[in-house]
Amino acid sequence: MHKRKNTTTKLILFLLVLVVAWAILRYQYGWGTPYHARQAKKDLKNGTVQFISVGLPLASSKDAEIASLKQRYGFKTVEFGCVVTAQELNGIEQYNQIVEKWLSNRNGKGWRKAYQKSIDSLYRIAFNQAPQ
Repeated sequence: MHKRKNTTTKLILFLLVLVVAWAILRYQYGWGTPYHARQAKKDLKNGTVQFISVGLPLASSKDAEIASLKQRYGFKTVEFGCVVTAQELNGIEQYNQIVEKWLSNRNGKGWRKAYQKSIDSLYRIAFNQAPQ
């Protein structure tokens, strides 16, 4: 009887460790959410290159030009929404880091700065702001 109780205790402890490990992975890496590092790798392998954006999108009269610029750099943006859990945010961050690295290999190291400069210029035109 003593041996059986020992085995049961070990099994319960093992299961508890597994559950805690799974919870940590889910929270830290966004596993169990739509976007996480493994999903990014899978998407890239399937030819889907996208950044996940959180919050309200900024609409402007230059949306067509912005979409064209994104296409030139080889990606699109998916709007996730405004209400995001910490777990989802962690997963999205991991996802976007993988995509960023892939795009740096595709477009070169300085691509992000050149892209952002073009986007800023388009927004200045759209919202009639003077350059800073």
